[in-house]
Amino acid sequence: AGFEQMEHEMLADPDVVLRPFRRCELLNEIYPSTNVLLHFSRMETFGFTILEAISFGIPVVSVKFKAIPEMVDHGFNGFLCNPFNWDGASPLDELCMNTPAWKEKCIAEGVEYVEAILRDDKLEESMRKNAFEKARQFDFSIRHLELSRMYNTGI
Repeated sequence: AGFEQMEHEMLADPDVVLRPFRRCELLNEIYPSTNVLLHFSRMETFGFTILEAISFGIPVVSVKFKAIPEMVDHGFNGFLCNPFNWDGASPLDELCMNTPAWKEKCIAEGVEYVEAILRDDKLEESMRKNAFEKARQFDFSIRHLELSRMYNTGI
């Protein structure tokens, strides 16, 4: 199934809503009732959508790209697709991400991960717990304490 076909199927599904949401709706209604965040950004630096989702204990399926692996540990609090075999260190030709092949491979791998999460209640429960744990590492008060300790002790 191509991206256009997937979009067409989502638009035809009465359980799928594709529209802009206000922030208060996201925080009060959508995140609390979400099972999995499917996030295929091609231009992400530090995804606050991902961070918000894991703070709600939502497993994330995203791409192994830029800062995303700092937030999503593959198999721990979500899954990372790696459709272009980028090692995270080498220069990346971002043009490869603007191809139908990249989109297709991302969608296929991502759907496989989402189905695994939704099929296995224990996996979803474990990933939700792990997502909360991972979100704590980005908590501002904890980061502030760590930075204060580093500056005050000269580490």
